[in-house]
Amino acid sequence: MPNAFDTVVIGGGPAGSVTALLLAGMGWRTALVEYGPRYRTKACGHCLNPRAYRMLRGLGLLEDVQRLGAGPTRHLRVHIEHRPPLRIPLLAGRDQDAGLLVERRRFDQLLIDRAATAGAQVIQPASARIETLSTRHTTVEVVSDGSRQRLRCRLVVGADGLGSAVARAAGLNRPAGVGRKFGFAFDLDCSSAEVIPRDTVEMFVVNGGYLGVVNHGRGMLHVAGLITRRAGTARNPYAFIESVAGRFERLQQTALNRLDRRHCSRLLAAGPMPWRPWTVANDRVALVGDAAGYVEPFTGDGMSCALESAEALADVLADQSPGDWTAATARRYRRAWRDRVGRRQRICRILAMALDRPGVRAAVFHAACGHPKMMRGLVRRVLTP
Repeated sequence: MPNAFDTVVIGGGPAGSVTALLLAGMGWRTALVEYGPRYRTKACGHCLNPRAYRMLRGLGLLEDVQRLGAGPTRHLRVHIEHRPPLRIPLLAGRDQDAGLLVERRRFDQLLIDRAATAGAQVIQPASARIETLSTRHTTVEVVSDGSRQRLRCRLVVGADGLGSAVARAAGLNRPAGVGRKFGFAFDLDCSSAEVIPRDTVEMFVVNGGYLGVVNHGRGMLHVAGLITRRAGTARNPYAFIESVAGRFERLQQTALNRLDRRHCSRLLAAGPMPWRPWTVANDRVALVGDAAGYVEPFTGDGMSCALESAEALADVLADQSPGDWTAATARRYRRAWRDRVGRRQRICRILAMALDRPGVRAAVFHAACGHPKMMRGLVRRVLTP
């Protein structure tokens, strides 16, 4: 049957494409369905943290990704009002162990194309909808270029991000697990871009959210942020950006406090977040990447967790015959995801709580300035292998 697969992966971000790449390489008949066109853009901070290096190196993709990158990131600098910034090395040692700036549209497409090279059937752009769920087989309806086809498979992998439609179709969503924060990102053509050092992730934290700014070179800044509904400018990201920039001299030097939208790319949004389904797998569906749970943006942690969840799923299936997915396999994946991804997300949740509460944030910042090794250790637990 030409439309019969062992697995259909819905979503072509890092988690979905790497899952498809790994499973196809293990002999699974794999289809990868991506909604967006080639080189589609996505709201993201464009930061790969050092944890991603081990996985990309293991996949044989590190050199290709480095060629796409805009340069390494060696430091995180956190700013709050009325205090000197806190500078944290992302990883001491060799340059190849630093983080990396890479545009998502190029990074994601590289991974999708590598999945195709590994043997996955890529359908892009296309929409996918789970039509029937069964312990024997699942039917996924795919619409591409006006044509409709039905793919049959034993396992559906949901890699479709926050608010995952796959999770909802499988009954894995948890309304109480949906937060009230929203992310956004855009590029800014800026004549004073060099105010932001090329090797540093600058993070500006205020009540109601934060901004992250990185220098992509060639006079381009990439700005990403998180805004909560507690912020007075929650309905207007541009007003939030100008409000934050008005409080920090470094951002004023880039003119973000009087933003000229003619020099901005289209603003992309993501959310709501955090997102937490009931579980990451059952006997018909497995969730990877943001679909399996996401806290909030923190210097590339989302992409690293995406790669780790794909790796965890592939490791669980390494000793299974293609198409062999059972309730017992789902339990093994749930344990693997909890050990590899869930623990790190708990740390991120603690950091997010600290950033979101002014009193806690000030106390943590004061402690970090007095005990920098403590803060470096905490950040490295999140960002490094």
